[in-house]
Amino acid sequence: MTPTTTVAKPNGTHELTHWTPFQDTFALPTRMNQLLESMWHTMSHPDEAAPGAQLEETEDAFVLELDLPGVTKKNIQVDIAGRRLSVRADRTETTHPASVRRHTTRVSNSYAYDLSLPGDVDDAGVTAKLEGGVLTVRVPKSPTSKTTRVRID
Repeated sequence: MTPTTTVAKPNGTHELTHWTPFQDTFALPTRMNQLLESMWHTMSHPDEAAPGAQLEETEDAFVLELDLPGVTKKNIQVDIAGRRLSVRADRTETTHPASVRRHTTRVSNSYAYDLSLPGDVDDAGVTAKLEGGVLTVRVPKSPTSKTTRVRID
């Protein structure tokens, strides 16, 4: 008898799949490499912080939300090259010429967020919106990568 497990899919359905007991063990070297790369990036770029992020996939797009409190639109750069999405942002100190700063806990910071999207995209239709300190980047999927449900006759 072959062991199986149920996997939840994004559209709310479930699918029965073959379970490989050592599947996570085989993925361990890849996950360790990702962890070490992220640690190395943080140590070699101490002035860059990774913002809080959430990536969701809808039927027709990938939607990335980044927490960028205190950052203005003019200090954000969004680039897409193929499936690679990069966001750079700078939070700068505000100074008032007629005042003397007595105390601050705010920090000036640079934010960097890079990811490879899990499917082909239509880079001409990318939109970005900054609202309430949250940057929302919507990246439409390429028409060739969309899932099409086939009607059975």
